[in-house]
Amino acid sequence: MPSTSGSSETSGGTDVETADSEDGPRLRVTASVGSASDRRPGYHHRVRVAALAAEREALDEQVDALRAEMEALEAEVEALERTVESKDRQRQQVIDNYETIVANRSEPDRESESESATAAESTGRGPLAAVASRIKRVIARVRRSDE
Repeated sequence: MPSTSGSSETSGGTDVETADSEDGPRLRVTASVGSASDRRPGYHHRVRVAALAAEREALDEQVDALRAEMEALEAEVEALERTVESKDRQRQQVIDNYETIVANRSEPDRESESESATAAESTGRGPLAAVASRIKRVIARVRRSDE
């Protein structure tokens, strides 16, 4: 193959130097016209748009999943708040019931203390008069229940 110095041929994207040199012909890869040149104009833009659209879709799915998780957590928080409110109402009801019971128990004691104090003052006998007064009240109740 006779060659002339400085001439080159292009074959499939590779320039072949045919210049005679001490090492022989050299091969060098160049950005040549190949199968990429067959693509239509705007190909890279369309590929980039498609990649961005796929990425956006994946991000939208993540956002939707996070939104659903957030809604589930909000529902759980609301349920817990309702439970706390219910427990607070129950606690307050127990406190109110306890106070009512204590008040009811202490009222007869106050009445009997005041009655025994007045009886003791009037009769001058103290505890014995209080016992007699209580017995009289019990007898009166029994008579009323029999009638």
